[in-house]
Amino acid sequence: AGAALEQLAAMASDIIALSSGIAAPKADCAAALQASSAFLAADPKLENLSDLSEYQSHCIAFSSLGMRSYGKSDEEQAVKAVAADARQKAKTLLEFIDFKESFPSHCALLERLDEFAREAAEAKRLADLMDFKDLGACAVAVLKRRKDLRAFWKNGIESI
Repeated sequence: AGAALEQLAAMASDIIALSSGIAAPKADCAAALQASSAFLAADPKLENLSDLSEYQSHCIAFSSLGMRSYGKSDEEQAVKAVAADARQKAKTLLEFIDFKESFPSHCALLERLDEFAREAAEAKRLADLMDFKDLGACAVAVLKRRKDLRAFWKNGIESI
């Protein structure tokens, strides 16, 4: 995430440098310039991953950049190319921020599901019902004890 943030800062610097020669930038070019200036003003230095959410609004600004209203000049086309890359990088960062924020709840949900599965398996055992895990353990135990069954199944299976 830190490397992606540094790359986005480099792209913002490139956009500002490229747009310095544009007298009257069109709407999307001006929006890219404004997003870049605001991002660099926030001084993007990531000390730890908890700081990443501070840049979420800037990533949203980059990810919502339009790609239609750019002039035909070489400078504006160069800004458009860098802005397209910055937009994609910002979308990736936003996805990572969302993942990072939702990860604890996903882990808690998986823990609850594991707890439920353990309780359901225990309830089946108490009711003398077998699940597939019990059936597999039973089959292994039987095959370990009975050589005739083991030989029968070994001869019947060509490959696994």
